[in-house]
Amino acid sequence: MNLISLKCRKCRNLLLNNIETPLLSGHNIIVGVEYFRKRLEQVDCLETENSLFLQEERLPGWIIEIVNEAEWQKGKLHCPSCSLRLGSFNFISGRKCACGKFVVPPIHIIKSKVDWYISSEGNS
Repeated sequence: MNLISLKCRKCRNLLLNNIETPLLSGHNIIVGVEYFRKRLEQVDCLETENSLFLQEERLPGWIIEIVNEAEWQKGKLHCPSCSLRLGSFNFISGRKCACGKFVVPPIHIIKSKVDWYISSEGNS
């Protein structure tokens, strides 16, 4: 299995990986390496093109701290190292993806704010 690591685009701090925190599309489907290799014309909808979503059951500790501080309501996600805004969360009001078929998961990371790295599991 391939390991997908997300790092802050500004400071290169390791934010999360897909083994500990599954990455989801805007249609709530767990994504793998093929998702990152797709060309833009193959993308299902704009939510899938611009954002990655996270399962709230398996979040990294730094995101849990931010969400707990906001009392599981809504707020912004910032890099724990350099404070670059990475995304946001909203547990109050669910919204549909751009194609209108699905309600997107409440926590998202903006793809343009992170760099992703693919390696074999166990190799960084």
